[in-house]
Amino acid sequence: KGRAKKKSRKDDDERSFKLVADNGHSETENATSYDSSPLYATHLLKSFHDRIWLEIEHRFLAYQIIKFLFSAVVPMKAKRRTKKAKDERRARDEQYLMLSFRLFSDCRERSDFLRALSRICFAFPTISAIRLKKAQLLRFWNDRSNNDICSRFDCYIRRQSRLS
Repeated sequence: KGRAKKKSRKDDDERSFKLVADNGHSETENATSYDSSPLYATHLLKSFHDRIWLEIEHRFLAYQIIKFLFSAVVPMKAKRRTKKAKDERRARDEQYLMLSFRLFSDCRERSDFLRALSRICFAFPTISAIRLKKAQLLRFWNDRSNNDICSRFDCYIRRQSRLS
């Protein structure tokens, strides 16, 4: 007798909407009930959040690799500890982010990101490999606003990853 009634999931998820007649009174006889439970696992809010975080992780990883690749090549103009250097670093980070978005714009799925990122890592396995190809990377950095930078960089990376 002292046991509480166990609630079912349907009781929690069910939303009941009452139809209101023209005279303003609700008609309980014609009440319509809508079940808000998701049809597929992809419709769950948790699944949506997981997909968003996975996308953010890939974008952040791409940003970090592009930053590592080009920061070894592109010289800083200001001294390290001045306010001007901090402003330049922030502007440079923003440019790295925009470049990473442009270079990985074709990547829609996880496998696309991983394939592109692994090619870059195979093409430039060490900092000395980056420094050896400094001239070509500087050309890419200076041409980063061109529309065909993505395809040219991808061709270059494919060639370099085959050679490595």
